[in-house]
Amino acid sequence: GADLEKLSDIRGTLVKSKVALLFDWDNMWAIDAMRGMSQETKEYPKTCIQMYKNLLRFGVDVDIIPSDDPLDDYEVVVAPMLYMIRPGVGESLKRFVERGGQLLATYLTGYVDENQLNFLGGFPGDGLTELFGVVSEELDSLYPTDHNQVRFTDGTVGEVREYAEMLRVNGAEVLGTYTEDYYGGMPAVTSKTYGKGRACYVAARLDDAAMQRLLEECLKAAGVTTYELPCGVERHTREADGKQYVFYLNCTDEIQQVKDV
Repeated sequence: GADLEKLSDIRGTLVKSKVALLFDWDNMWAIDAMRGMSQETKEYPKTCIQMYKNLLRFGVDVDIIPSDDPLDDYEVVVAPMLYMIRPGVGESLKRFVERGGQLLATYLTGYVDENQLNFLGGFPGDGLTELFGVVSEELDSLYPTDHNQVRFTDGTVGEVREYAEMLRVNGAEVLGTYTEDYYGGMPAVTSKTYGKGRACYVAARLDDAAMQRLLEECLKAAGVTTYELPCGVERHTREADGKQYVFYLNCTDEIQQVKDV
């Protein structure tokens, strides 16, 4: 209590995040009920948590919001496994990117509506094929012994595990392609300019290092300041009346050193 009294200046301050991660309970229940993928590896909550941790590596504050929340306050939106698209969500995402936002979505985006009925005309549905410039033609569930990689245009490589979609590109730029198996050479990661912003589609479940590179590109393109932090250290900012209060949280058992800029 005495320590908290010393922090009385931060009473009433707010976290003003420029980054949002979409986590939707209805979407989670829809994925749980869906039988088109391996039941052991769907792991929607775990996937969202890992994406959140990957974003925290850059010292940015991240709001966790449902898919139908307004996106006006954000510059970057990350939407992992947004299988169910509720009414208005597709248009909201398009408006967000059109005004200059950076959107990153993954495999399993836009397969069903709020009644769990498949969208007709290709996935992702509800107009999102136009936004991302791709059509998902098949989703492959990988066995633990299966192996594949994504090679990016900058020469880096990401490891693929558990899920991989096959994409037909329709106006998007290919950032990475599969390297092996019958879909070797097919697009795995794409990007499309839409209005003033950009929509990135990641068709495979990639390792953390590859995802962090993609997320960092989105943050930099949006003008969001990033920071180099030791693994296990979080940076959070609160502000009010023109003042900023920066907190570092050491989530490890070791002494860590950070350098703020």
